[in-house]
Amino acid sequence: MDLPDSSGTKDLSGLEEILGHTFKDKGLLVECVQSKQSAVNLARLGDACLYFLVIERVYDMPHAIKNWACNKLVSNNTLKEIAASMGLEKYVQAEDGQRDLATAFEACVGAIYIDGGFDAVKKFVAGNVLTRIDKRVETFLSGSTVEERVYNLIWKRYGTFSLHYERKSYGRDPHMPNVTMGLYVRNELLATGSGPTNAEARQDAMLNLLAKLEKT
Repeated sequence: MDLPDSSGTKDLSGLEEILGHTFKDKGLLVECVQSKQSAVNLARLGDACLYFLVIERVYDMPHAIKNWACNKLVSNNTLKEIAASMGLEKYVQAEDGQRDLATAFEACVGAIYIDGGFDAVKKFVAGNVLTRIDKRVETFLSGSTVEERVYNLIWKRYGTFSLHYERKSYGRDPHMPNVTMGLYVRNELLATGSGPTNAEARQDAMLNLLAKLEKT
């Protein structure tokens, strides 16, 4: 079965090799790389699969990593870059001289899910998307900000990024408000901090934790 393309004919087996999945339903492959209109429903499903798997991967990671993953990693620009690096472009039908690689990539994710189920799509996304999270984490842990240094030490000592805050007390004097925040790893209180606002109390707790970790 061949796939029409603006540059000629492409063998679907080549596309399957790129995707790392042999389709039982070859028609799904055709839908992925034909016009954007034909791929849009698969792309919606693929977008949902991508977002779920990314959120699952970064669930207990630092906010900076979560924000990057949920905004940058799954953006159209990044998906275009990933699709191009895979060689998907030569299989995608052009419309008005343009190839919508982001939609095609998401459609491929959706098609793999329909054809092979959750394990198949998780394997595909892990190999082509989630590896970028690991590289981002490495960069984050080598950073020099207070937050990056704390997470680096927490990861080395506890093997987790699961830091969270809990408010311990709140001063009721409206003229001199004071908040005390506790900073925990799992359920273990590691440091506390105080300040006139929640944000300042959290920052103080983070600084106190860094000082504690660097001493021990």
